[in-house]
Amino acid sequence: MIQNRIAVLAFLAIFLGVSVGNAVAALPGERTSDASGASSMSHPEIVHPTVAGGDTDETSNVVLVRHELSAYRAAALLGNPVAMFYLGEAYYDGIGVSQDQPRGIRYLRTAANHGNPLAATFLGAVEYLHATDNGERSRAVSWLHRGAHGGDRYAQRELGIIALDDSGSPSNTAAIHWLHLAALQGDDLSQRLIGELDTTTTKNLPVFKRGEFWLEEAAKQGDDVALSDLIGLWSQEGRLPADLGPPATVSSASALTPSPEAKTTLANFYFGRSSASATIAVGLYREAAKSGYGPASFGLADAYFYGRGIAADQDRARQGFKDAAAQGDVRALVNLGTMYYFGMGGSKSLPRAAGQYRLAADRGSAEGAYYLAKMIQAGQGVKANPREARHWYSVAAARGLPVAQRTLASMPFSQSRKRSPAQQRVYWLRRAALSGDPVAARELAQLYRRGDGVTANRAQALYWLQRAVKGGDHSALVDRALLEATQPATPAQARTGRGALKRMAVAGAPDAAFDLGAIYARGVGVTRDDRRAVFWWRIGVRQKDPDAILALAIAYLSGTGVQESRSNATHLLLAARALNLDPARQHLVDHEIFALHSGRNDS
Repeated sequence: MIQNRIAVLAFLAIFLGVSVGNAVAALPGERTSDASGASSMSHPEIVHPTVAGGDTDETSNVVLVRHELSAYRAAALLGNPVAMFYLGEAYYDGIGVSQDQPRGIRYLRTAANHGNPLAATFLGAVEYLHATDNGERSRAVSWLHRGAHGGDRYAQRELGIIALDDSGSPSNTAAIHWLHLAALQGDDLSQRLIGELDTTTTKNLPVFKRGEFWLEEAAKQGDDVALSDLIGLWSQEGRLPADLGPPATVSSASALTPSPEAKTTLANFYFGRSSASATIAVGLYREAAKSGYGPASFGLADAYFYGRGIAADQDRARQGFKDAAAQGDVRALVNLGTMYYFGMGGSKSLPRAAGQYRLAADRGSAEGAYYLAKMIQAGQGVKANPREARHWYSVAAARGLPVAQRTLASMPFSQSRKRSPAQQRVYWLRRAALSGDPVAARELAQLYRRGDGVTANRAQALYWLQRAVKGGDHSALVDRALLEATQPATPAQARTGRGALKRMAVAGAPDAAFDLGAIYARGVGVTRDDRRAVFWWRIGVRQKDPDAILALAIAYLSGTGVQESRSNATHLLLAARALNLDPARQHLVDHEIFALHSGRNDS
């Protein structure tokens, strides 16, 4: 977390006159947690009433919409551009209110003038649609430019399409510029359009291959036209016969793709699209695998493993990965190692798992190097060797694996000629964060918050916390609110931060409850209030947060904010010891229990 919680507990203990042991000062105080996935958070949207659930559901949804609109009105009065945008959208489309398009336009224009890119895009699209002369079209395009420069991919796409229509030339640089920006943000239509431009305007190989890349990206998102374009592209290169779109059966797909490489490529597109298309993919994989093509054998094994397009069968999956590995597919070595590790599809064998990971690592796999490092570090299936484990973590990190970069950053570094140990940690955390690892982004924010390895910079800390939040790290939400509450730019921001912490604490985020208690116990930005601190720690105790448990135990020992009670303190410490604590907190709890039982007072 952004705050060193062990240090906070030590401060509270000293401040309240209670011993927490002499070793506290040397203990590492970071709470660490892992996160997975890369989902991005989006703005809340007005809920459209539906009749799917009957009259009761429809009525409740209408009430919900009206409740949201009331909140947006209140926020709009305070000048919130996001609230103005949603109000404008509601009035323009008649969502939850009587439709009033002029009023909606007024809200949208105000929101856009306050810098909301979504409102600018909405205005641009509406005005361009109804434009009757060049002046109106120019005003509409200017709104779209505001949205596009604000990062809205739909505005970027519309500007690209408008530029294409205006010029009539597929080589229009403005169109390519805007479509490329939208394509980079994942807009499938822009990906298809830029791919079509690149593959039809030139046969220069680098540009041609770039066009194929964008068509593939669009096809992966389910764009059937892009997939048809790809098939046409392959036919021009002699890989497929011309004039056929996506096949409906395995036999027609096989006729389209004479080579195992083309069969596998087409199967990869179909595999994740639907149950019917997955069945076609499995047929293509099977036919291509007969030729001894490793990626096809891998795809077939993957289908057996996940039960997609065919009945799940871990035995056949393991054998399929063996076949693919023998045919040179490095990914299969990693998957085979994982199946040996967990005993899936056959007997469990940690030595064999390590062996497969080592083979994959030797052939250039970042994942293989990472999993091998973990096994060597833990002494699983191989002799524990911290130095060798570090080597393989470094290999995986150098190959660009974010989790390996973050793991390497947590290890001790020796002084180098170019960077101090703290700077080396910053280097690897930044690489992982830039690769999309939200936990690394949160940990990097901690370093900017403390000035550890970098110059302390509140703005940078907030920036990386926001990236972590967008990456799905829920702990970063707490850290961001804590930063605003304890290091506010304005008094209003401090209140906003505390309010966010309170909402998250009540919603079940134990970190938030502990942090709120610490804020009131130390009087950070507020009048010191020990009773209020105890109130929030009690909430954290109910959520089984070890730091809140320890803080409340300290309060009971000192009688600060609560009546002194050694029995309650002992009960809390025993409850903390039953949790899966890290070594630092475990040492602290054991020391306090020993001190209580021996009747000593080490203060």
